[in-house]
Amino acid sequence: MQIEGIGYGSPKQVVRSLNQAGSIDDAQTVKALEMVDDRNRTVHTYDEKLANSVFEHIRIYAPLIREVLSLMEARE
Repeated sequence: MQIEGIGYGSPKQVVRSLNQAGSIDDAQTVKALEMVDDRNRTVHTYDEKLANSVFEHIRIYAPLIREVLSLMEARE
């Protein structure tokens, strides 16, 4: 399925589609894919060390999330 030419399905597919559409650049794509990987690693684990590591990464991901959200809001 697609919205405005952006395919959606899995989170990684959405990230790649955003990149292909030119909505996010390659560096943002790498960051976003790392964010999805972190999310996938923590879904069914209760490893405190891993949770703390991902928590630290959130500082890196937050600005990217804000940028993509602003992009989406501008298109409404």
